[in-house]
Amino acid sequence: MDEQASFEPKAVLAARRPGWLVAIVPALALAAIAWVGLTGPGSSAESATQPSNAPVAVASSAPAASVPRIAPRRDDSGFPPTVLGLDVQALDDLQRYPPRDDVTIALAGWYAAASASACPAATDLQAPGFIAELGVDALAATFCERSGRLFASSPEAGTQGGVTDPAMTVVMTPGVVLPPALDDIGGDATRVVFVGRLELERRCVTCLRQAGFVWQLHVDRVVWAAGLGRAQTTSILPRLLDPGPVVFWRLRDRVADAAIGPTGAILMETLVDPETLAAVDPAAADVVSPTAPTADRIWYRRALAPDPAREAPRWVAIDDATGKVIGSGSIGLAAGG
Repeated sequence: MDEQASFEPKAVLAARRPGWLVAIVPALALAAIAWVGLTGPGSSAESATQPSNAPVAVASSAPAASVPRIAPRRDDSGFPPTVLGLDVQALDDLQRYPPRDDVTIALAGWYAAASASACPAATDLQAPGFIAELGVDALAATFCERSGRLFASSPEAGTQGGVTDPAMTVVMTPGVVLPPALDDIGGDATRVVFVGRLELERRCVTCLRQAGFVWQLHVDRVVWAAGLGRAQTTSILPRLLDPGPVVFWRLRDRVADAAIGPTGAILMETLVDPETLAAVDPAAADVVSPTAPTADRIWYRRALAPDPAREAPRWVAIDDATGKVIGSGSIGLAAGG
C-alpha cells in the first residue's frame, strides 16, 4: 500500500531532561513497543495464503468513465497535484465534469468546520501519554458527527465582482482523524485535500444547488492540510482503551489481505464497538451484526481499490478478541436520505 512519501510529515520529539525520568524509561519503552505491535504503521506489510470464509457484502461498480484527470485550475494554489495515486480535483472541475459518485475522489479546497454532534459518552479512562507519539488517536471528538463547508477559494478573501465562490457540504466519517484546525468550529478556513466519496443529496437537491453543488462529500481521509502531508492515523474509541487492543497490526494486515485482496492505500482504520460501527459504515454493521452478534470490539479498515479512480473502496471488519474476519465488502453509494 504505497503512498507518496514526499507528502508524509515526520514527527520530531523534543530532547528529554535526565533525572527522575530515567527510572521510568524502561517501563515506558516496553509499553511503547507493545503499542507499536498493536497499532502498527497503518499499512499492509504481509500477505496471507488462506482465503477468508467470512460473510461478504459487495456493492457492484459497473465500468464507467472515471473522474476527469484535471488538476486544480489555480496554478498558484499550492495544492499537491496527486495524492495516494489519485489526481487532485478542484471544486470548479466538478461543475464542468460531473463525476461518478461510487468511486473515490481527491478534492482540494478551503475547509471550514461547522458542527459536531452525537459525540460518544465521556469516559474516565486516560489514554497512555505516548499514544499520540505512536500515531494513534483516542479522542472522543474523533467519533462525533462532524460537518463543514469546502470552498473553491478562501472565504476570508471575500468575493470577486460580487460573485461568491461555490461551496460543498462535507461530512466526516466517524473515526477519521482530523488535525486540530479542522475541528475548530467558527475558525478560519484551512487549505486541504480530502479523499472521499460524493453523494447526491436526495432530501434537498435544491438546497445544495443554491449552495453551488448537488453533492456532498463524505471524507474518508485527510491527506493534506495547511501545506503538510498527513499520514494515515489509526483511531480507537476511548472506552476501548481498557483493556487495550489485542490484534496486532501484522495480523490485521494478513487477514485483511486474505479477505479483500490487494488494495491501495489505507484510508482509515479504527477500533470501535457495534454501535459506533453502524455510524462509520451502516452496511458493514448490517453484515457484522448477524455474523458476530457477541463481538463488542471490532477493527474496521477501509482501503482504496487497486484502481481507485474506477473501483469502489474496500472494507474489512475483524473481531479484536479472535483475530477473525467477521465481514468484508466494497463501499457502494454513501448512505443518504
